[in-house]
Amino acid sequence: MNTPVQIVLPIYNGLPSLSEAISSIFSQTIPHWRLILVDDGSTDGSREALKSYADPRVRVIFNGCNYGLYGSLARIVRLLPSAWVAIVMQDDRLKPNYLENMLALAAKKPDCAAFWAAIDEIDAAGDLINRGLNTGQLMTIEPGTEAWIDALRRGCFWIISGSFTHSDLLRELPFKENYPHCGDYDWLLRVLLHARMVYYEQPLTEIRIHSRSAGAGNLAQGTDVPEGYAIVRDNCRTHASRLSRMEVFDICRKRATPIVRRAVGALRRGKPDVAVRLLGCSLRFGLLPLIYSLGAKTVESKY
Repeated sequence: MNTPVQIVLPIYNGLPSLSEAISSIFSQTIPHWRLILVDDGSTDGSREALKSYADPRVRVIFNGCNYGLYGSLARIVRLLPSAWVAIVMQDDRLKPNYLENMLALAAKKPDCAAFWAAIDEIDAAGDLINRGLNTGQLMTIEPGTEAWIDALRRGCFWIISGSFTHSDLLRELPFKENYPHCGDYDWLLRVLLHARMVYYEQPLTEIRIHSRSAGAGNLAQGTDVPEGYAIVRDNCRTHASRLSRMEVFDICRKRATPIVRRAVGALRRGKPDVAVRLLGCSLRFGLLPLIYSLGAKTVESKY
């Protein structure tokens, strides 16, 4: 192997799980990797902890300011050589055979530039709480309108932590900073129109589920929903010629239904402000087909 796999681990106040994430990389069955630790302005002692890693395969980068997760990733990818890039989040762990499996998949599917696999869910203590599907099935997603519409209906089914992507694709289609909560979803939609993706149904990453994570906080407050709406709206506008009116209606119906359920859950938890925010976004999804039918073709001509 001429160029090692580049493993990027973005960090923001990553204690206490950070050491587990890094240890899982050192435990890989294949030693040909380079680890890039990117601290995005931590204040919890993570910066000091990173200075203890002296292995020549490890590079530590301290951002001059807080760029956010997707801003950090977009900047770091520009510095990497042309090679495969694995991304792992600070709360998660790669299984020891992660790299071995991903490199085998890349060799088996040389026309594909983006891979991800099933996951196991672990709790705050690192104990298994939900085992992912393990059929060994490979699913190749062909780029084009059909896959793109499916993702508009379903939301983000791609998992960034444990993803394995060629750096050329990440440079061609970089993450966007203006979607701090849903940058993965925006990236997925753009990729589905341009490149083949492969899903491997074998758990290779352990994703930590706990109340202190940024993702849990976003879900609890509903901060992800306005961004998700904006992404769907802008995709419908930009690629209006790919969609029929009925497809837009179906997309919005499928996206609005779970938001209403989340709003009901927020009310039950005594969070009426969150419920109102969610219901407002559900209403916006309900109105989007009308907006599309009135002005989609005009808007599309501007892009």
